[in-house]
Amino acid sequence: MKKMIDVFAGFGGQSEAFLAHGWDVRRIDNNPLLMQVPNITIQDVQQFRDECKIMVETYGIPDLDYLHFSPPCLEFSNGYNAPKYKALRAGIEYNPSMDLLEICLEIIEILKPRFWSIENVVGAIKYFEPYLGRHRVKIGSYVYWGNFPMPSVGDYKPPKKNDNDVGPGNPLRSNYRAIIPYAISDMFRKAIKEQKSLTYWW
Repeated sequence: MKKMIDVFAGFGGQSEAFLAHGWDVRRIDNNPLLMQVPNITIQDVQQFRDECKIMVETYGIPDLDYLHFSPPCLEFSNGYNAPKYKALRAGIEYNPSMDLLEICLEIIEILKPRFWSIENVVGAIKYFEPYLGRHRVKIGSYVYWGNFPMPSVGDYKPPKKNDNDVGPGNPLRSNYRAIIPYAISDMFRKAIKEQKSLTYWW
């Protein structure tokens, strides 16, 4: 059975098609309000990184097909009320914390998955590029970096993030707005399924 880990999973949008097609999916998020999401472990990403270190030291590198991260995007958002534009309007130099991205890269190095991806908003591009280089694919407002076979996007246009807005009073508002559409998840699943390794030809 193929295995995927979805970190900062939220409602699990990126892994939804994988789960629906029989993959063994583990989702990681630190928000206890998401504990009803299938296959989720409520865990801080630092704790997950430390767990990965111990597991690899004890049992060796796992057979992991796909590792995905969607770190929180608020610090990188181009929204009018987001921290970046509040700072710019106040004339303050803005330097978002890159700590979570650096932990993502640590986890990738520890687990050494066959494929991996990191997703964030358009406003993250200038901050992520020094760490990850140019993004590999942009699907509407969903921007992906990583090592993965290119999904077939065609003329697909995802819904706008505002389409999932449940209003400022909902404690899961940011999670709803960040849901990755099933269609995008399935594009990645199909691309990975169709990817053949060199051993296929021998």
